[in-house]
Formats: sequence, C-alpha cells, structure tokens
Amino acid sequence: MTNVKFKKSRVRKTSFTWPDKWIHAILNMSGFNKIESQKQSISVKMLSDYFLNLNDSLSYKSQDHCIEHAAQTGMYGSDSHFQAAYAGYYLPVNIPKIIDSFELSGITWNTVNRILDIGTGPGTALLGSLIARKLSGETSDISLAGLDHSPGFLSLAQKLVQYFKHDLSICGDEYFRSINLERIIRNTENLQRVLSESGLFSESNQSSSSKALILPVEFDLLTASNVVSELSEDAREQFHVLVDQFVRPGGFALLLEPARKQISRCLEDIRNRLIQLGWTVLYPCPGHYPCPMLFRKRDWCHHRLTWTAPDHITDIDRLTGMKKNLLNFSVFVLRKPESARQKGTLSDSDALPRTISAVHEQGPEHVIPSVTCRVVSDVIHHKGRFEVYLCGYFSQQKQMLVASLEKKHVSDYNRLFMDLARYDQVHLENATVRGDRLIIQQQSRLTLLVNDGAQE
Repeated sequence: MTNVKFKKSRVRKTSFTWPDKWIHAILNMSGFNKIESQKQSISVKMLSDYFLNLNDSLSYKSQDHCIEHAAQTGMYGSDSHFQAAYAGYYLPVNIPKIIDSFELSGITWNTVNRILDIGTGPGTALLGSLIARKLSGETSDISLAGLDHSPGFLSLAQKLVQYFKHDLSICGDEYFRSINLERIIRNTENLQRVLSESGLFSESNQSSSSKALILPVEFDLLTASNVVSELSEDAREQFHVLVDQFVRPGGFALLLEPARKQISRCLEDIRNRLIQLGWTVLYPCPGHYPCPMLFRKRDWCHHRLTWTAPDHITDIDRLTGMKKNLLNFSVFVLRKPESARQKGTLSDSDALPRTISAVHEQGPEHVIPSVTCRVVSDVIHHKGRFEVYLCGYFSQQKQMLVASLEKKHVSDYNRLFMDLARYDQVHLENATVRGDRLIIQQQSRLTLLVNDGAQE
C-alpha cells in the first residue's frame, strides 16, 4: 500500500518581498511613524472593523443610501490618523496581491503606457502596477492617472508615486483628481462630458490646467482595488460599463476585492458582464465561460497567499489580534477585445481554455482525456480520500467539479494532488467524470503548471 502522510493544505508564497527602504518611505510619507504605537494599533483595528462590516452588509442600494456611507468613508479618507493608519498598514498588505496577480496573468507590459487607477486611495494599485511592470523588465515611460474622492489620499498617492518612480528609474506624467465615482458611473452615456467637468480631462489642448489629459481617453490598463465594495448596488451593476469605456481595445483591467463572500460574488458578476462584452479572462479563470460559482448562492471564489510581512505589520497584529500572515483576496485580470466586432460574439469554442483537448461525453460517466483547470479550494482530507474543488471546462454543462482521490489510488502519477494549493493551475489526463465528481484514478496523470501565461 502507498504510504500517505496527511498534512495541512499548502499555501503558495508570493515572490515579492518588501525592501526596508520602501517600507520606511511609506511609513514616513504617510505620517504613520509619527503616531504613537498604541494609537496606530487602535486606528488600524477600527478600520478593520469598519471594512468587515461594510463587506458583510453591502447594503447600499442606491446613490441616496451612499450619503451616510460617504460620511463614514471620510473616517479614513480625510482624518489624518486613519489615513496614515490605512496607508501604513493596508498599502503594504495589498500591493503583494497586485504584483502576484499581474505576474501570473501574463500581461504584456510593453503594451502598457497609460494606467488609470479608480479609487486610488494612497496609490496602492498604481504602485503595485509600477513595481510589477519594472520586475517584468519594462522600463519605458508611463503615464499614470488616479481618481479618488479624498484630496488627502490623492496628495499622499502623488508623493508615493513620485518617490517610487524615481527609485525605479521610471519617467512619465501623473494626473490625480478628486471625483465622485458614483456620479461618473451613473452617467456613463455622457462619460466624456462628465470627465471634462471633473477637471481631470479636457476636451482640447487649450485647457487651463497643465495636468489634464485630452479627450477622448482610453487607457492601456485600468485598476480598481477595494473599490466595488464601497459602491452602491446601482453603481456595482453598471461598473463593467465604466471599465469597458475607459480601456482601449486590447487593453487590460485588474479588479481586486477582499475575500468576503458577498463582495467576491459581486466581482464574479462583473466578470461575467465583461465577458458578455467580449472580454477574456487572463487570470485566474482557465476559460471564458460564465462563472460557475454563481450557480449556487453558497459558492464563491478567492485566493490565498503567504508572504514575508514587514516587522511593523507583525507588531500591529500582535497588539490587535489581527492576522495578516495570510493574504486573502478575490481578483480578476481581464483583456478587452481588439475590435468592436468581437464584442458579444463569443461562441462555445471561444469560451474554452486554450489548453483543453476534446471532451467526449458518454452518458453520466465518461473519461476526460486532457483538461487544464484551476484549484479553487483547499485540499479537503476525508477518511480514506482527498478532495478539492476544480474549475475548468469539463463539459458544456459542467465547469466546476469536486475532484476526488482515494487513498488507495495514490500513485507517482497523481501524488501531487495531496499538495495542491488554492489557485494552482493543473493539467489532468485520464480522469473520470461521474455525476458532479471528477474521479482521479491510479493511472490519472496530474501536472502542476508553474507559470500560467496569458490566454490567447
């Protein structure tokens, strides 16, 4: 009998580690270092409680319901202590998520010269994009734009972006403006006019502002990190339209939110709406079919990473009881179609992952010769077997199955199954579909795909 050792599920570690000088710059520029340590911890914990309550409720049905929420948001967008606490704690926590997602998406950075960050806060997604782009080897000039409701955050974002650009030896312009995102989303049919009125964009090069982009503007990359969770329900339902209008044909979008059930399902719905417009998913989905997590109300999808936390994060966690040794989040990196002709014309073959081979359905039980899929759960240890949820195009009716490997069937071909981690991409050969389960046999082969690459 094969010797099988049970252990906790593996969690993949991000390749990015914070340099001390960057952490010191963030803490100094944000004013975090000027706050007494106990007050730092109290402010961070209050922010954490606020975000947990926000993401659990998502109760803002319309713009009117957002008035009270906007006042609460000012707690960390205007108050200097909360602003410093957010930048000092959450910015270093969130940037590794962005870098890791870009790294695995296969985004072509040499085509990205203009980036727009919606709800930029202290510049988290802009900084993550700059670092990821530099790590890829791309060093050409880049234009950056950040939109947020908080003038205080925008000022800090501009300082941090300028520091990182200098340290990374990257040149280019920056544009930062305070905007009412809800108003823009509600007026997407008049987007050019609304943007011109915001002061960030100008309808001609005769603008009195030297820091205005010329309309019409389409960006190579749009980022939105922890933004959707703070929108009204009305705005969330139209957010995909804003993304589509801001991004040029062939451009990209990164959408990232906290790993909470309701907001993750909202993000999955936005993903589906963009796919209906012809967008494709670069990461993490192995195909462009409707998200199977939305078929049942109890399902949702999120990633998990380990990382090397900076010392001040560890200190705050120890004082507050918070735990940021693991980074949990939901994310999608998507690409817009190259031409308008592609929109809304996805066929069944377009929805298939690029690495899938023919799937032959032969009644309720059939063999899949070859399929590439994504791990979307931890490995579940049962008595006598291991299970994990896999997302992939197993058939036209099935895109998510529970893969099951009995202990007695563990072999050198499939031993890797027991060590799978969330969001691993795997290639399976000769597995058997039986109802809603994917049975891993002794001769089933499983290969871990280390670097995803972009889907074409």
